[in-house]
Amino acid sequence: MKNMFRKIVLCCTRIQFHMLTATVAAVVIHGLVPCVALAQRDDPAKEIAKGLLRALIESQLEKQGRDHVHPGQQGQPLPPIPGQIPQPAQPTTECQQIRTLLATMVQEANALTALLSNDSRRSPEVRNRLADAVSFEAAITAAEQQADRHNHHLSMQVAVQALDQTWKPLSYQLTALRGISQQTKEAIDRMNRMDAQLCQLFGIQEQFNSRDLVRAADLLAADLRTLTDDVGYATTTADNRSRLVTNLRRHQERAAYFANLAATGARFQTVVAEYQNLHQAWQGLRADLDQYVARGVTRTVARIEETHRTLHQLLRLEYRFDEPFVKRLAAGIDRDITDLFRTITLEQIMTLPDSRSLPVAADALLGNCANLIDVIERRESLQNVGEAWLYLDEQWQLFAYYLNPVQVAETRRRVEGISQSLETLKTAIGVSVAYDRNAVKQQAAAVDSLADLLQTTCGRWLIRPGQQNVALAAALQQLADRSNQLTALATANRDRAAILATCDEVIGLWQQIRPQLSQCQTQERESLEQVIDELTPALLHLHTMLGE
Repeated sequence: MKNMFRKIVLCCTRIQFHMLTATVAAVVIHGLVPCVALAQRDDPAKEIAKGLLRALIESQLEKQGRDHVHPGQQGQPLPPIPGQIPQPAQPTTECQQIRTLLATMVQEANALTALLSNDSRRSPEVRNRLADAVSFEAAITAAEQQADRHNHHLSMQVAVQALDQTWKPLSYQLTALRGISQQTKEAIDRMNRMDAQLCQLFGIQEQFNSRDLVRAADLLAADLRTLTDDVGYATTTADNRSRLVTNLRRHQERAAYFANLAATGARFQTVVAEYQNLHQAWQGLRADLDQYVARGVTRTVARIEETHRTLHQLLRLEYRFDEPFVKRLAAGIDRDITDLFRTITLEQIMTLPDSRSLPVAADALLGNCANLIDVIERRESLQNVGEAWLYLDEQWQLFAYYLNPVQVAETRRRVEGISQSLETLKTAIGVSVAYDRNAVKQQAAAVDSLADLLQTTCGRWLIRPGQQNVALAAALQQLADRSNQLTALATANRDRAAILATCDEVIGLWQQIRPQLSQCQTQERESLEQVIDELTPALLHLHTMLGE
């Protein structure tokens, strides 16, 4: 029966291929950017976008004022001491050059964001980078405003180093995207040249984004600890388990060393070389790990692979998904689907409202699963693998919908397990979809968590003598309530328009609260600044995901 399903569906898949491709290509998504990209949106949406951009610029300006004490990476010019920087009456020659460059870069950043917004209408993969482009536009605008206030170029050294750390990984990620236009590529090249000119003025060498790299390295070390525990509890022969646990602990120590190396500001080339050795050692452990079929081990390995993808991007290294791991995930899904079919009784099928459609959906599901495995085995392009996953996921969503009336606990457990495995496979491949429900859930939860943290931090500030502000406390409570409602809507998979409307409410509340937070001069100020630095970008990312 299984082979018959596959033969039927592989034929159907060929017939439907162009229809599916046309459907995917027809999805039009508008980006969240100022000016050109927002020309066709209504006034409230424009104001929301402009407000977010203003908030990002304000956060960048405040952050630049706090960043003058950070030590530089090895090989970079030493950060100047603010009190020792002379402030001449007229701008230095270098300062004039910096102002001219930054003014041009602001225009280019605005144009680049608009071009990416246009490209994102055809490519969800491009859309995923829109928020990063808007954040960079805010950073470059803040740097231009800072340059206008200083007449000595050394006052801009730390800001320019931070800009370069932000731009280089973003440039690498944008260049690697499929679906960007020639105009977009040319805009990226122009920005690369101007960034190089800025770095030359200060003698800034090749560097990395310290904050993001350290965060990813710490996440890698934490997941390796989890993986070591998962393997330690796995049911397998004692010798194999003991040897692998020992090797994983050694690898965990290497990952911790790499995290420390990144945190201490080592040279870019040193960090890259150490990471390449670390990744090579990880690949050497994969053969032993692949013998473990436990879901916990598989999901932890998938998280580690996703972190490696992030580290590759931050260090501007080419990344290709782990083919044996992806193939094993696909084969596991195929096996789980077959096991699910065997648990569905004839009596259950007959009680379904769409009982006649279920066998056809099963045919299509098995056929698309076989097609994905074949595409991986033939080592086809990443785009073909991604498309094969999209077709499989579409058929799975249809089959799961038909099966939804069956509420037997074992059946629901298997359905949920297959859905999670498909998400794990999507992450491992690096598939981008037009509207990713799971990504929206995660981002909404992040916004909710930050809103809760904001309320808690402000609560400690506002209970201090002389700091009471009833109106602000009420606004913070309203922000927390709306953010919680946003998470509930996203978790319930409600209509995207409803989630977007609630997201806009949260943004509106945040724009009212944000200016009042500068009044905090107590010891909570530093914690509050960290929340502010994260909440605006988090809202921007969520709004971009939900974009109309």
